[in-house]
Formats: sequence, structure tokens, C-alpha cells
Amino acid sequence: LGLYAESTDLLGDAVTIADREPGVPAGDLTSLQTSLAEALALQGNLTEANRLFDIALGSQRRLMGENALPVADTLMGMADVRTAEGKYKQAESL
Repeated sequence: LGLYAESTDLLGDAVTIADREPGVPAGDLTSLQTSLAEALALQGNLTEANRLFDIALGSQRRLMGENALPVADTLMGMADVRTAEGKYKQAESL
């Protein structure tokens, strides 16, 4: 629907709340972070999208291991951002 600004604001609020609240499962936080990163990438905010993907990927690898599906999904998102930046070799290496 093209409501990227609204969605990134809401997702940003959700990430902030989840990060501050004790007891929120780490997997839920990483899911919110990747959703926000994807929305930011669609908006063209590639630098912030990369930053959030990197944070989420580190948590996912610690929580789930290298071969988990969410890790693969995050790597795909990161590759999409690198491609949008014209960093094709980096995208391929992911």
C-alpha cells in the first residue's frame, strides 16, 4: 500500500519497546528488527537497514545456529540491500 513511513515508525516503536522490556524473547526482537530493516530498505534507507540486519543476524546466529531458516532469510535481505547499493560481490558472498 505504500505506507512505508508509517510502518517504519510503528516497527521502530515496537523494536524500542521489545528491546527495553525484560522477558521479551530474543527471537521476537530479532523478528521485529528484520521486519524494520526490510521496511527501511523498501524506503531506500539502506544504511539503517544494513545496521539492523547486522544486529539481527548476530542474535539469530547465537540463538538458532548458522543453518536456521531465519538466518537464511536475514542473509537474503542483506543481499538485497547490498544489491540495491550496487555492491554485487558483497551480495554474492552472503
